[in-house]
Amino acid sequence: YYPDDVHEAVFQKVIQRAYLNFRLFCNTFEHHLVGDSLDVKTENLRTKLDNFYMKYLLIISLQNADILDAIQCLQYKAVPHTTFFRIVNFINMLTSIKNLRIKKCIFLFNQEVVYSSINPLDLFVINEYMTECLFPKFFQLRNNQSYDIDQNVGCFVTENERESLANAPKIYLYGDGRKGGECETYRMAIYNIMDVSLVMLVEDVEEALGDEFINEIKCSIGPQIGMICKEIT
Repeated sequence: YYPDDVHEAVFQKVIQRAYLNFRLFCNTFEHHLVGDSLDVKTENLRTKLDNFYMKYLLIISLQNADILDAIQCLQYKAVPHTTFFRIVNFINMLTSIKNLRIKKCIFLFNQEVVYSSINPLDLFVINEYMTECLFPKFFQLRNNQSYDIDQNVGCFVTENERESLANAPKIYLYGDGRKGGECETYRMAIYNIMDVSLVMLVEDVEEALGDEFINEIKCSIGPQIGMICKEIT
């Protein structure tokens, strides 16, 4: 319960963001209205909503809701022009490697967005997931001396100590002004080296995040990310 002096526009956006989080990870409500009757369809949707929001409600911070939630904006990390263009060229190169199947990227430094090829609304929701759910667990593990990570090599960011992409989240994007129609489906892989985290949205096909992808990122792409990180630092 909150008193009346909290502006309703803030809470309207909090509710909207709760829906956008569901749509990002679970697809639209309509997608889950499946079954032979209206009752079955409704029950299937209700079950999916219960499973998602029982977890989601534990991580949102309503006590910190403010005007930034209403305008849903992000603070970008400022870097020198030459470094920024180098990052853009690097991501263009990355998305052109056909066997990696990387379609979109987000480049973060110290958990702040430097560059993104994702529409702002989806970016806001993805950033919320990373900063409030994923990164706190990961950096706590990384800073634990018993969790051995070579910072000069880097690793994939996961929700547990197993550096496996088998359970990399599937996300659904409806951006770029698309209304109705089919969504774009991706698998999200996040690679961290030093102070840089690179979010890669990979084509959702079988074996997309297999050993070939992991080895290519670690052996070839990782060192390039490390060089950019040192340049920013």
